[in-house]
This record gives sequence, structure tokens and C-alpha cells, in this order.
Amino acid sequence: MKQLKTYARKIKTEITAAMLSLLVLPNRMGFGGLNTQPRHPKITVSLTSIPPRLPLVHLVIESIFRQTVKPDRIVLLLSKEYKRKELGGFDRENLPRSLTELQRRGMKILFTEDIGSYGKLIPSIRRFPDDIVITIDDDVFYHSDTIEKLYEAYLLNGRDFIYCRRSKIMETRSGGGVEPYGKWRLSFSPQDNGKPLFFTGTGAVLYPPRIFSDEVFNQDAFLELAPFADDVWFNAMGILNGKSVFQVEGKEPVRLGTAKSFSLSQRNLHGEENDAQIKAVFERYNLYPKL
Repeated sequence: MKQLKTYARKIKTEITAAMLSLLVLPNRMGFGGLNTQPRHPKITVSLTSIPPRLPLVHLVIESIFRQTVKPDRIVLLLSKEYKRKELGGFDRENLPRSLTELQRRGMKILFTEDIGSYGKLIPSIRRFPDDIVITIDDDVFYHSDTIEKLYEAYLLNGRDFIYCRRSKIMETRSGGGVEPYGKWRLSFSPQDNGKPLFFTGTGAVLYPPRIFSDEVFNQDAFLELAPFADDVWFNAMGILNGKSVFQVEGKEPVRLGTAKSFSLSQRNLHGEENDAQIKAVFERYNLYPKL
């Protein structure tokens, strides 16, 4: 039965990818997709990926090129470690052709230090500290109004919030601490603003310029306390710096379902590792009283 479910999931993924490939095909030959008008601060869309997901990551990026509000940059951050042949990795010379085509349309590829999933945000906020940075996942096809909704909320509410289209409501305990992550209710509604929200990267997250203190760059700490849960670290760093999460009206994006065995969400949720990492970070920085 398990093998049958795995096979069915693989077929579903392949069908979804094929349909999305047909959808984006007419625009692949184009060269537009990035903002060409003066804007301050600029909007940088940032993501990272791993070799098993690279064959389909162009679909994710194509969904960003097709946004109603265009970003100023799209940056794909890849680990230098994946260049090593023993990891079956990649280099500029052997990247998928689909990514080479996107580079010609303005997407940038940067090779960075290997810091796992933290690679989708840390290098970008270092390199572009005065930009709005929007992070996305590498296995999601985003709705065309994703940037528009996030950016409109930012313009209306300012720099004291981290903006998301998908969050969880942290269930606090009367004696302190929080309930297990698996019990937190999923939210797509602005009506939940004011509650202790925990943004999830799947729905895309907008970080205003310089939203964090320098502690966010403490690599020794985040690799020790939350090595497989970058969302935990970035939520905690927002709380530590007195910032709140702002839930923008959202909806579940289209998941490609690529490389399930490499999925951090699978590892964290079903392996209950999220709870251990939340506890480690929140206790280290005494964040529970701030919820």
C-alpha cells in the first residue's frame, strides 16, 4: 500500500509539472518579467534549491516572472558545495537549460556558502540590505497576485511587520510555552492579525529592509538550535526585534511535490523536530513571554 501511494504521488507530481510546463511555454521565449521603473526600496525575490529539485525549479521562477507586480530582481542562491561531483551537483556549465533561459531574461544565480535552507534569505539580506526581500519555496507554483498582495500590505502598514500569505496560529499554554506545532491552526485570513502568528515559507514571505537585528546572522546559533527549521529562526528573530507577523489574504499555492524525501517540512512535522527546534530557539532567547 505504501508503494502504491508513493507511485500515485509521483504520477500526480509528473502530471502537475507537465500541465504547468504547457502553461508557461508561451512565455518562455519572452524577455520580460522584471520591473523596469524606478522603485525604492527595490523588491528582490529570493530562493534556494538542491540538485534533485533543479529540473522543475524553472516552473517556480516562471510563476514569479508572471506576477502582476514585478520584482526588481529574482535571485536563485545555490550552495558552492553542490559543485562537487561526489554530490551529483551542478555548476554554471551544467545547469538545466531551463535555468539558462531564465538567466537570459534577468534571473541571477549566485553560489554561496552551504547553510541549507537558510540560503534562501541570509545571503540576500546581506547583499541587498536596503531591499524588500520576498522568499519563496522551490517546489511551489505561486499565484500571480502573490507579490501584489504582499507589497500592498507593506505599503499600507509599514516596516514593523513581516508579511505572509500563509501562517499558523501559535497555541500558547497557560503555564508558558506553546502547544506542539502539529496542533497550530493554519490561517489564510487577515482576521487573525493580532494573534500570535507564525509565518510559513510556503506561501511566500515579505521581509522589509533591515527588519532584523544582526543576531539573525549568528550562524553558529541557528545551525545549532534550528539546523532544519529556518522558518523557526526567522520567526524568532522577528519576535526578538519587536516585530509582528501580518497575515495577508492568502490561498494555498500549487505544490509541485518535488523531491519529497528531501522535504524539510516532512522531516520537521512528521518527525516532530519542529517542536524541539522551536523550544531550543525560544528558550535561548526567552521569547515565550513576548507571545
